[in-house]
Amino acid sequence: MATCFCCFRCFGNSGFNHVPLKEIPNVMMDTKRMGTDVVIVKAGRRICGSGAALGNAPIVQDKSYFEIKIQSTGVWGIGLATRKCNLNSLPFGMDTESWVLRSDGSAYHNGELRHKLAVEIQEGDIIVSCKRIGEYFFRW
Repeated sequence: MATCFCCFRCFGNSGFNHVPLKEIPNVMMDTKRMGTDVVIVKAGRRICGSGAALGNAPIVQDKSYFEIKIQSTGVWGIGLATRKCNLNSLPFGMDTESWVLRSDGSAYHNGELRHKLAVEIQEGDIIVSCKRIGEYFFRW
C-alpha cells in the first residue's frame, strides 16, 4: 500500500507556515471520569471491574480512530461516550450518549442494534474503530 505525504514547503513560498508538533498527546483512560467499580491499571491503558471510563482527551471532530486489544475473554464493551453518559449503568449503548461494541460482537447506540460482527471476538484480537463516531468496528 502506498502512502502519500505532502509538505507545503515543497511548493516554495506557498504562504503556509509550518507549525511543528512539540509533543504528541498521550491518550489514556481518565481516572477522574470512571465508574465507581472501575480500576484502571497499566498507566491508564487497562481497565478492570464493572463500569466504564472515559479517555483523557476529547474527540474534537466527527471522525475517530482507536485500537483496543482484548486481553481476556469475558463480558465487556468498548466504544465512545459523552460526558453525560452514566459510567455505572450497564450495558452501555442503551442511551443517546454512548456507542458500544459488546463482547458478543453486537454494536449498540440508543438501545438499537446497529451492527453485528460476522466473526467471534477472541482473546488477543485487536478491535479497531474508525470512520464516523460509532459507525464501524473491525476485528484484526
